[in-house]
Amino acid sequence: RAHEFAFTLCRRAWNTDELCRARWWAHKEHIAVTEDMQIPVAGRDDGGAQARLTVNVKGASDTAADPDHGLAVTVNGTPVGAGTFDGLDSANIVVDFNANLLNDGDNNIQLTSTGGGSSIFYLDSVSLAYDSFYQADNGVLSFAADGNGEVIITGFRDADILLLDISDPDQPRVVATEAVANGGAYDVAIEPAAANSLFF
Repeated sequence: RAHEFAFTLCRRAWNTDELCRARWWAHKEHIAVTEDMQIPVAGRDDGGAQARLTVNVKGASDTAADPDHGLAVTVNGTPVGAGTFDGLDSANIVVDFNANLLNDGDNNIQLTSTGGGSSIFYLDSVSLAYDSFYQADNGVLSFAADGNGEVIITGFRDADILLLDISDPDQPRVVATEAVANGGAYDVAIEPAAANSLFF
């Protein structure tokens, strides 16, 4: 299954909120500005070929340079890609990389401004998508059916498991489950009502 982790720095109005202003990046006198963050990964499928990191940004300066802004991405010390955007535009910098660079547990994601000159931009959010098993992390898991006729969720600490179908977020529905003991943990098996069902 595909798992996505979102790391949100701010979601308020780009140019009116002090919290967002605190996330301005300035690349002045050719000194790169770097942001480090730890993103947790759990239950990664070693057979997954690629992971995807999406960085949501918005320009806050507009000069004669084209493009104005640049961003380089490093995962656990390995450079994996870069992107550029111009002026006051909003942009998603999308970087695909080998999922084997990810560790179970915390992963260091480093973002470095490479725009030069007087590039200033907001960093809003970072999301990491990777293939993972249907495995609960500290008793919690959100997932999609992804077309599977049956889904087995593993790794629950006790048999008291509440599963919600959140395909319609305005009307979540409790899904009946029966926990099965499995080596000191518990599993549940479900048959999704639709190929695109979403659960929590």
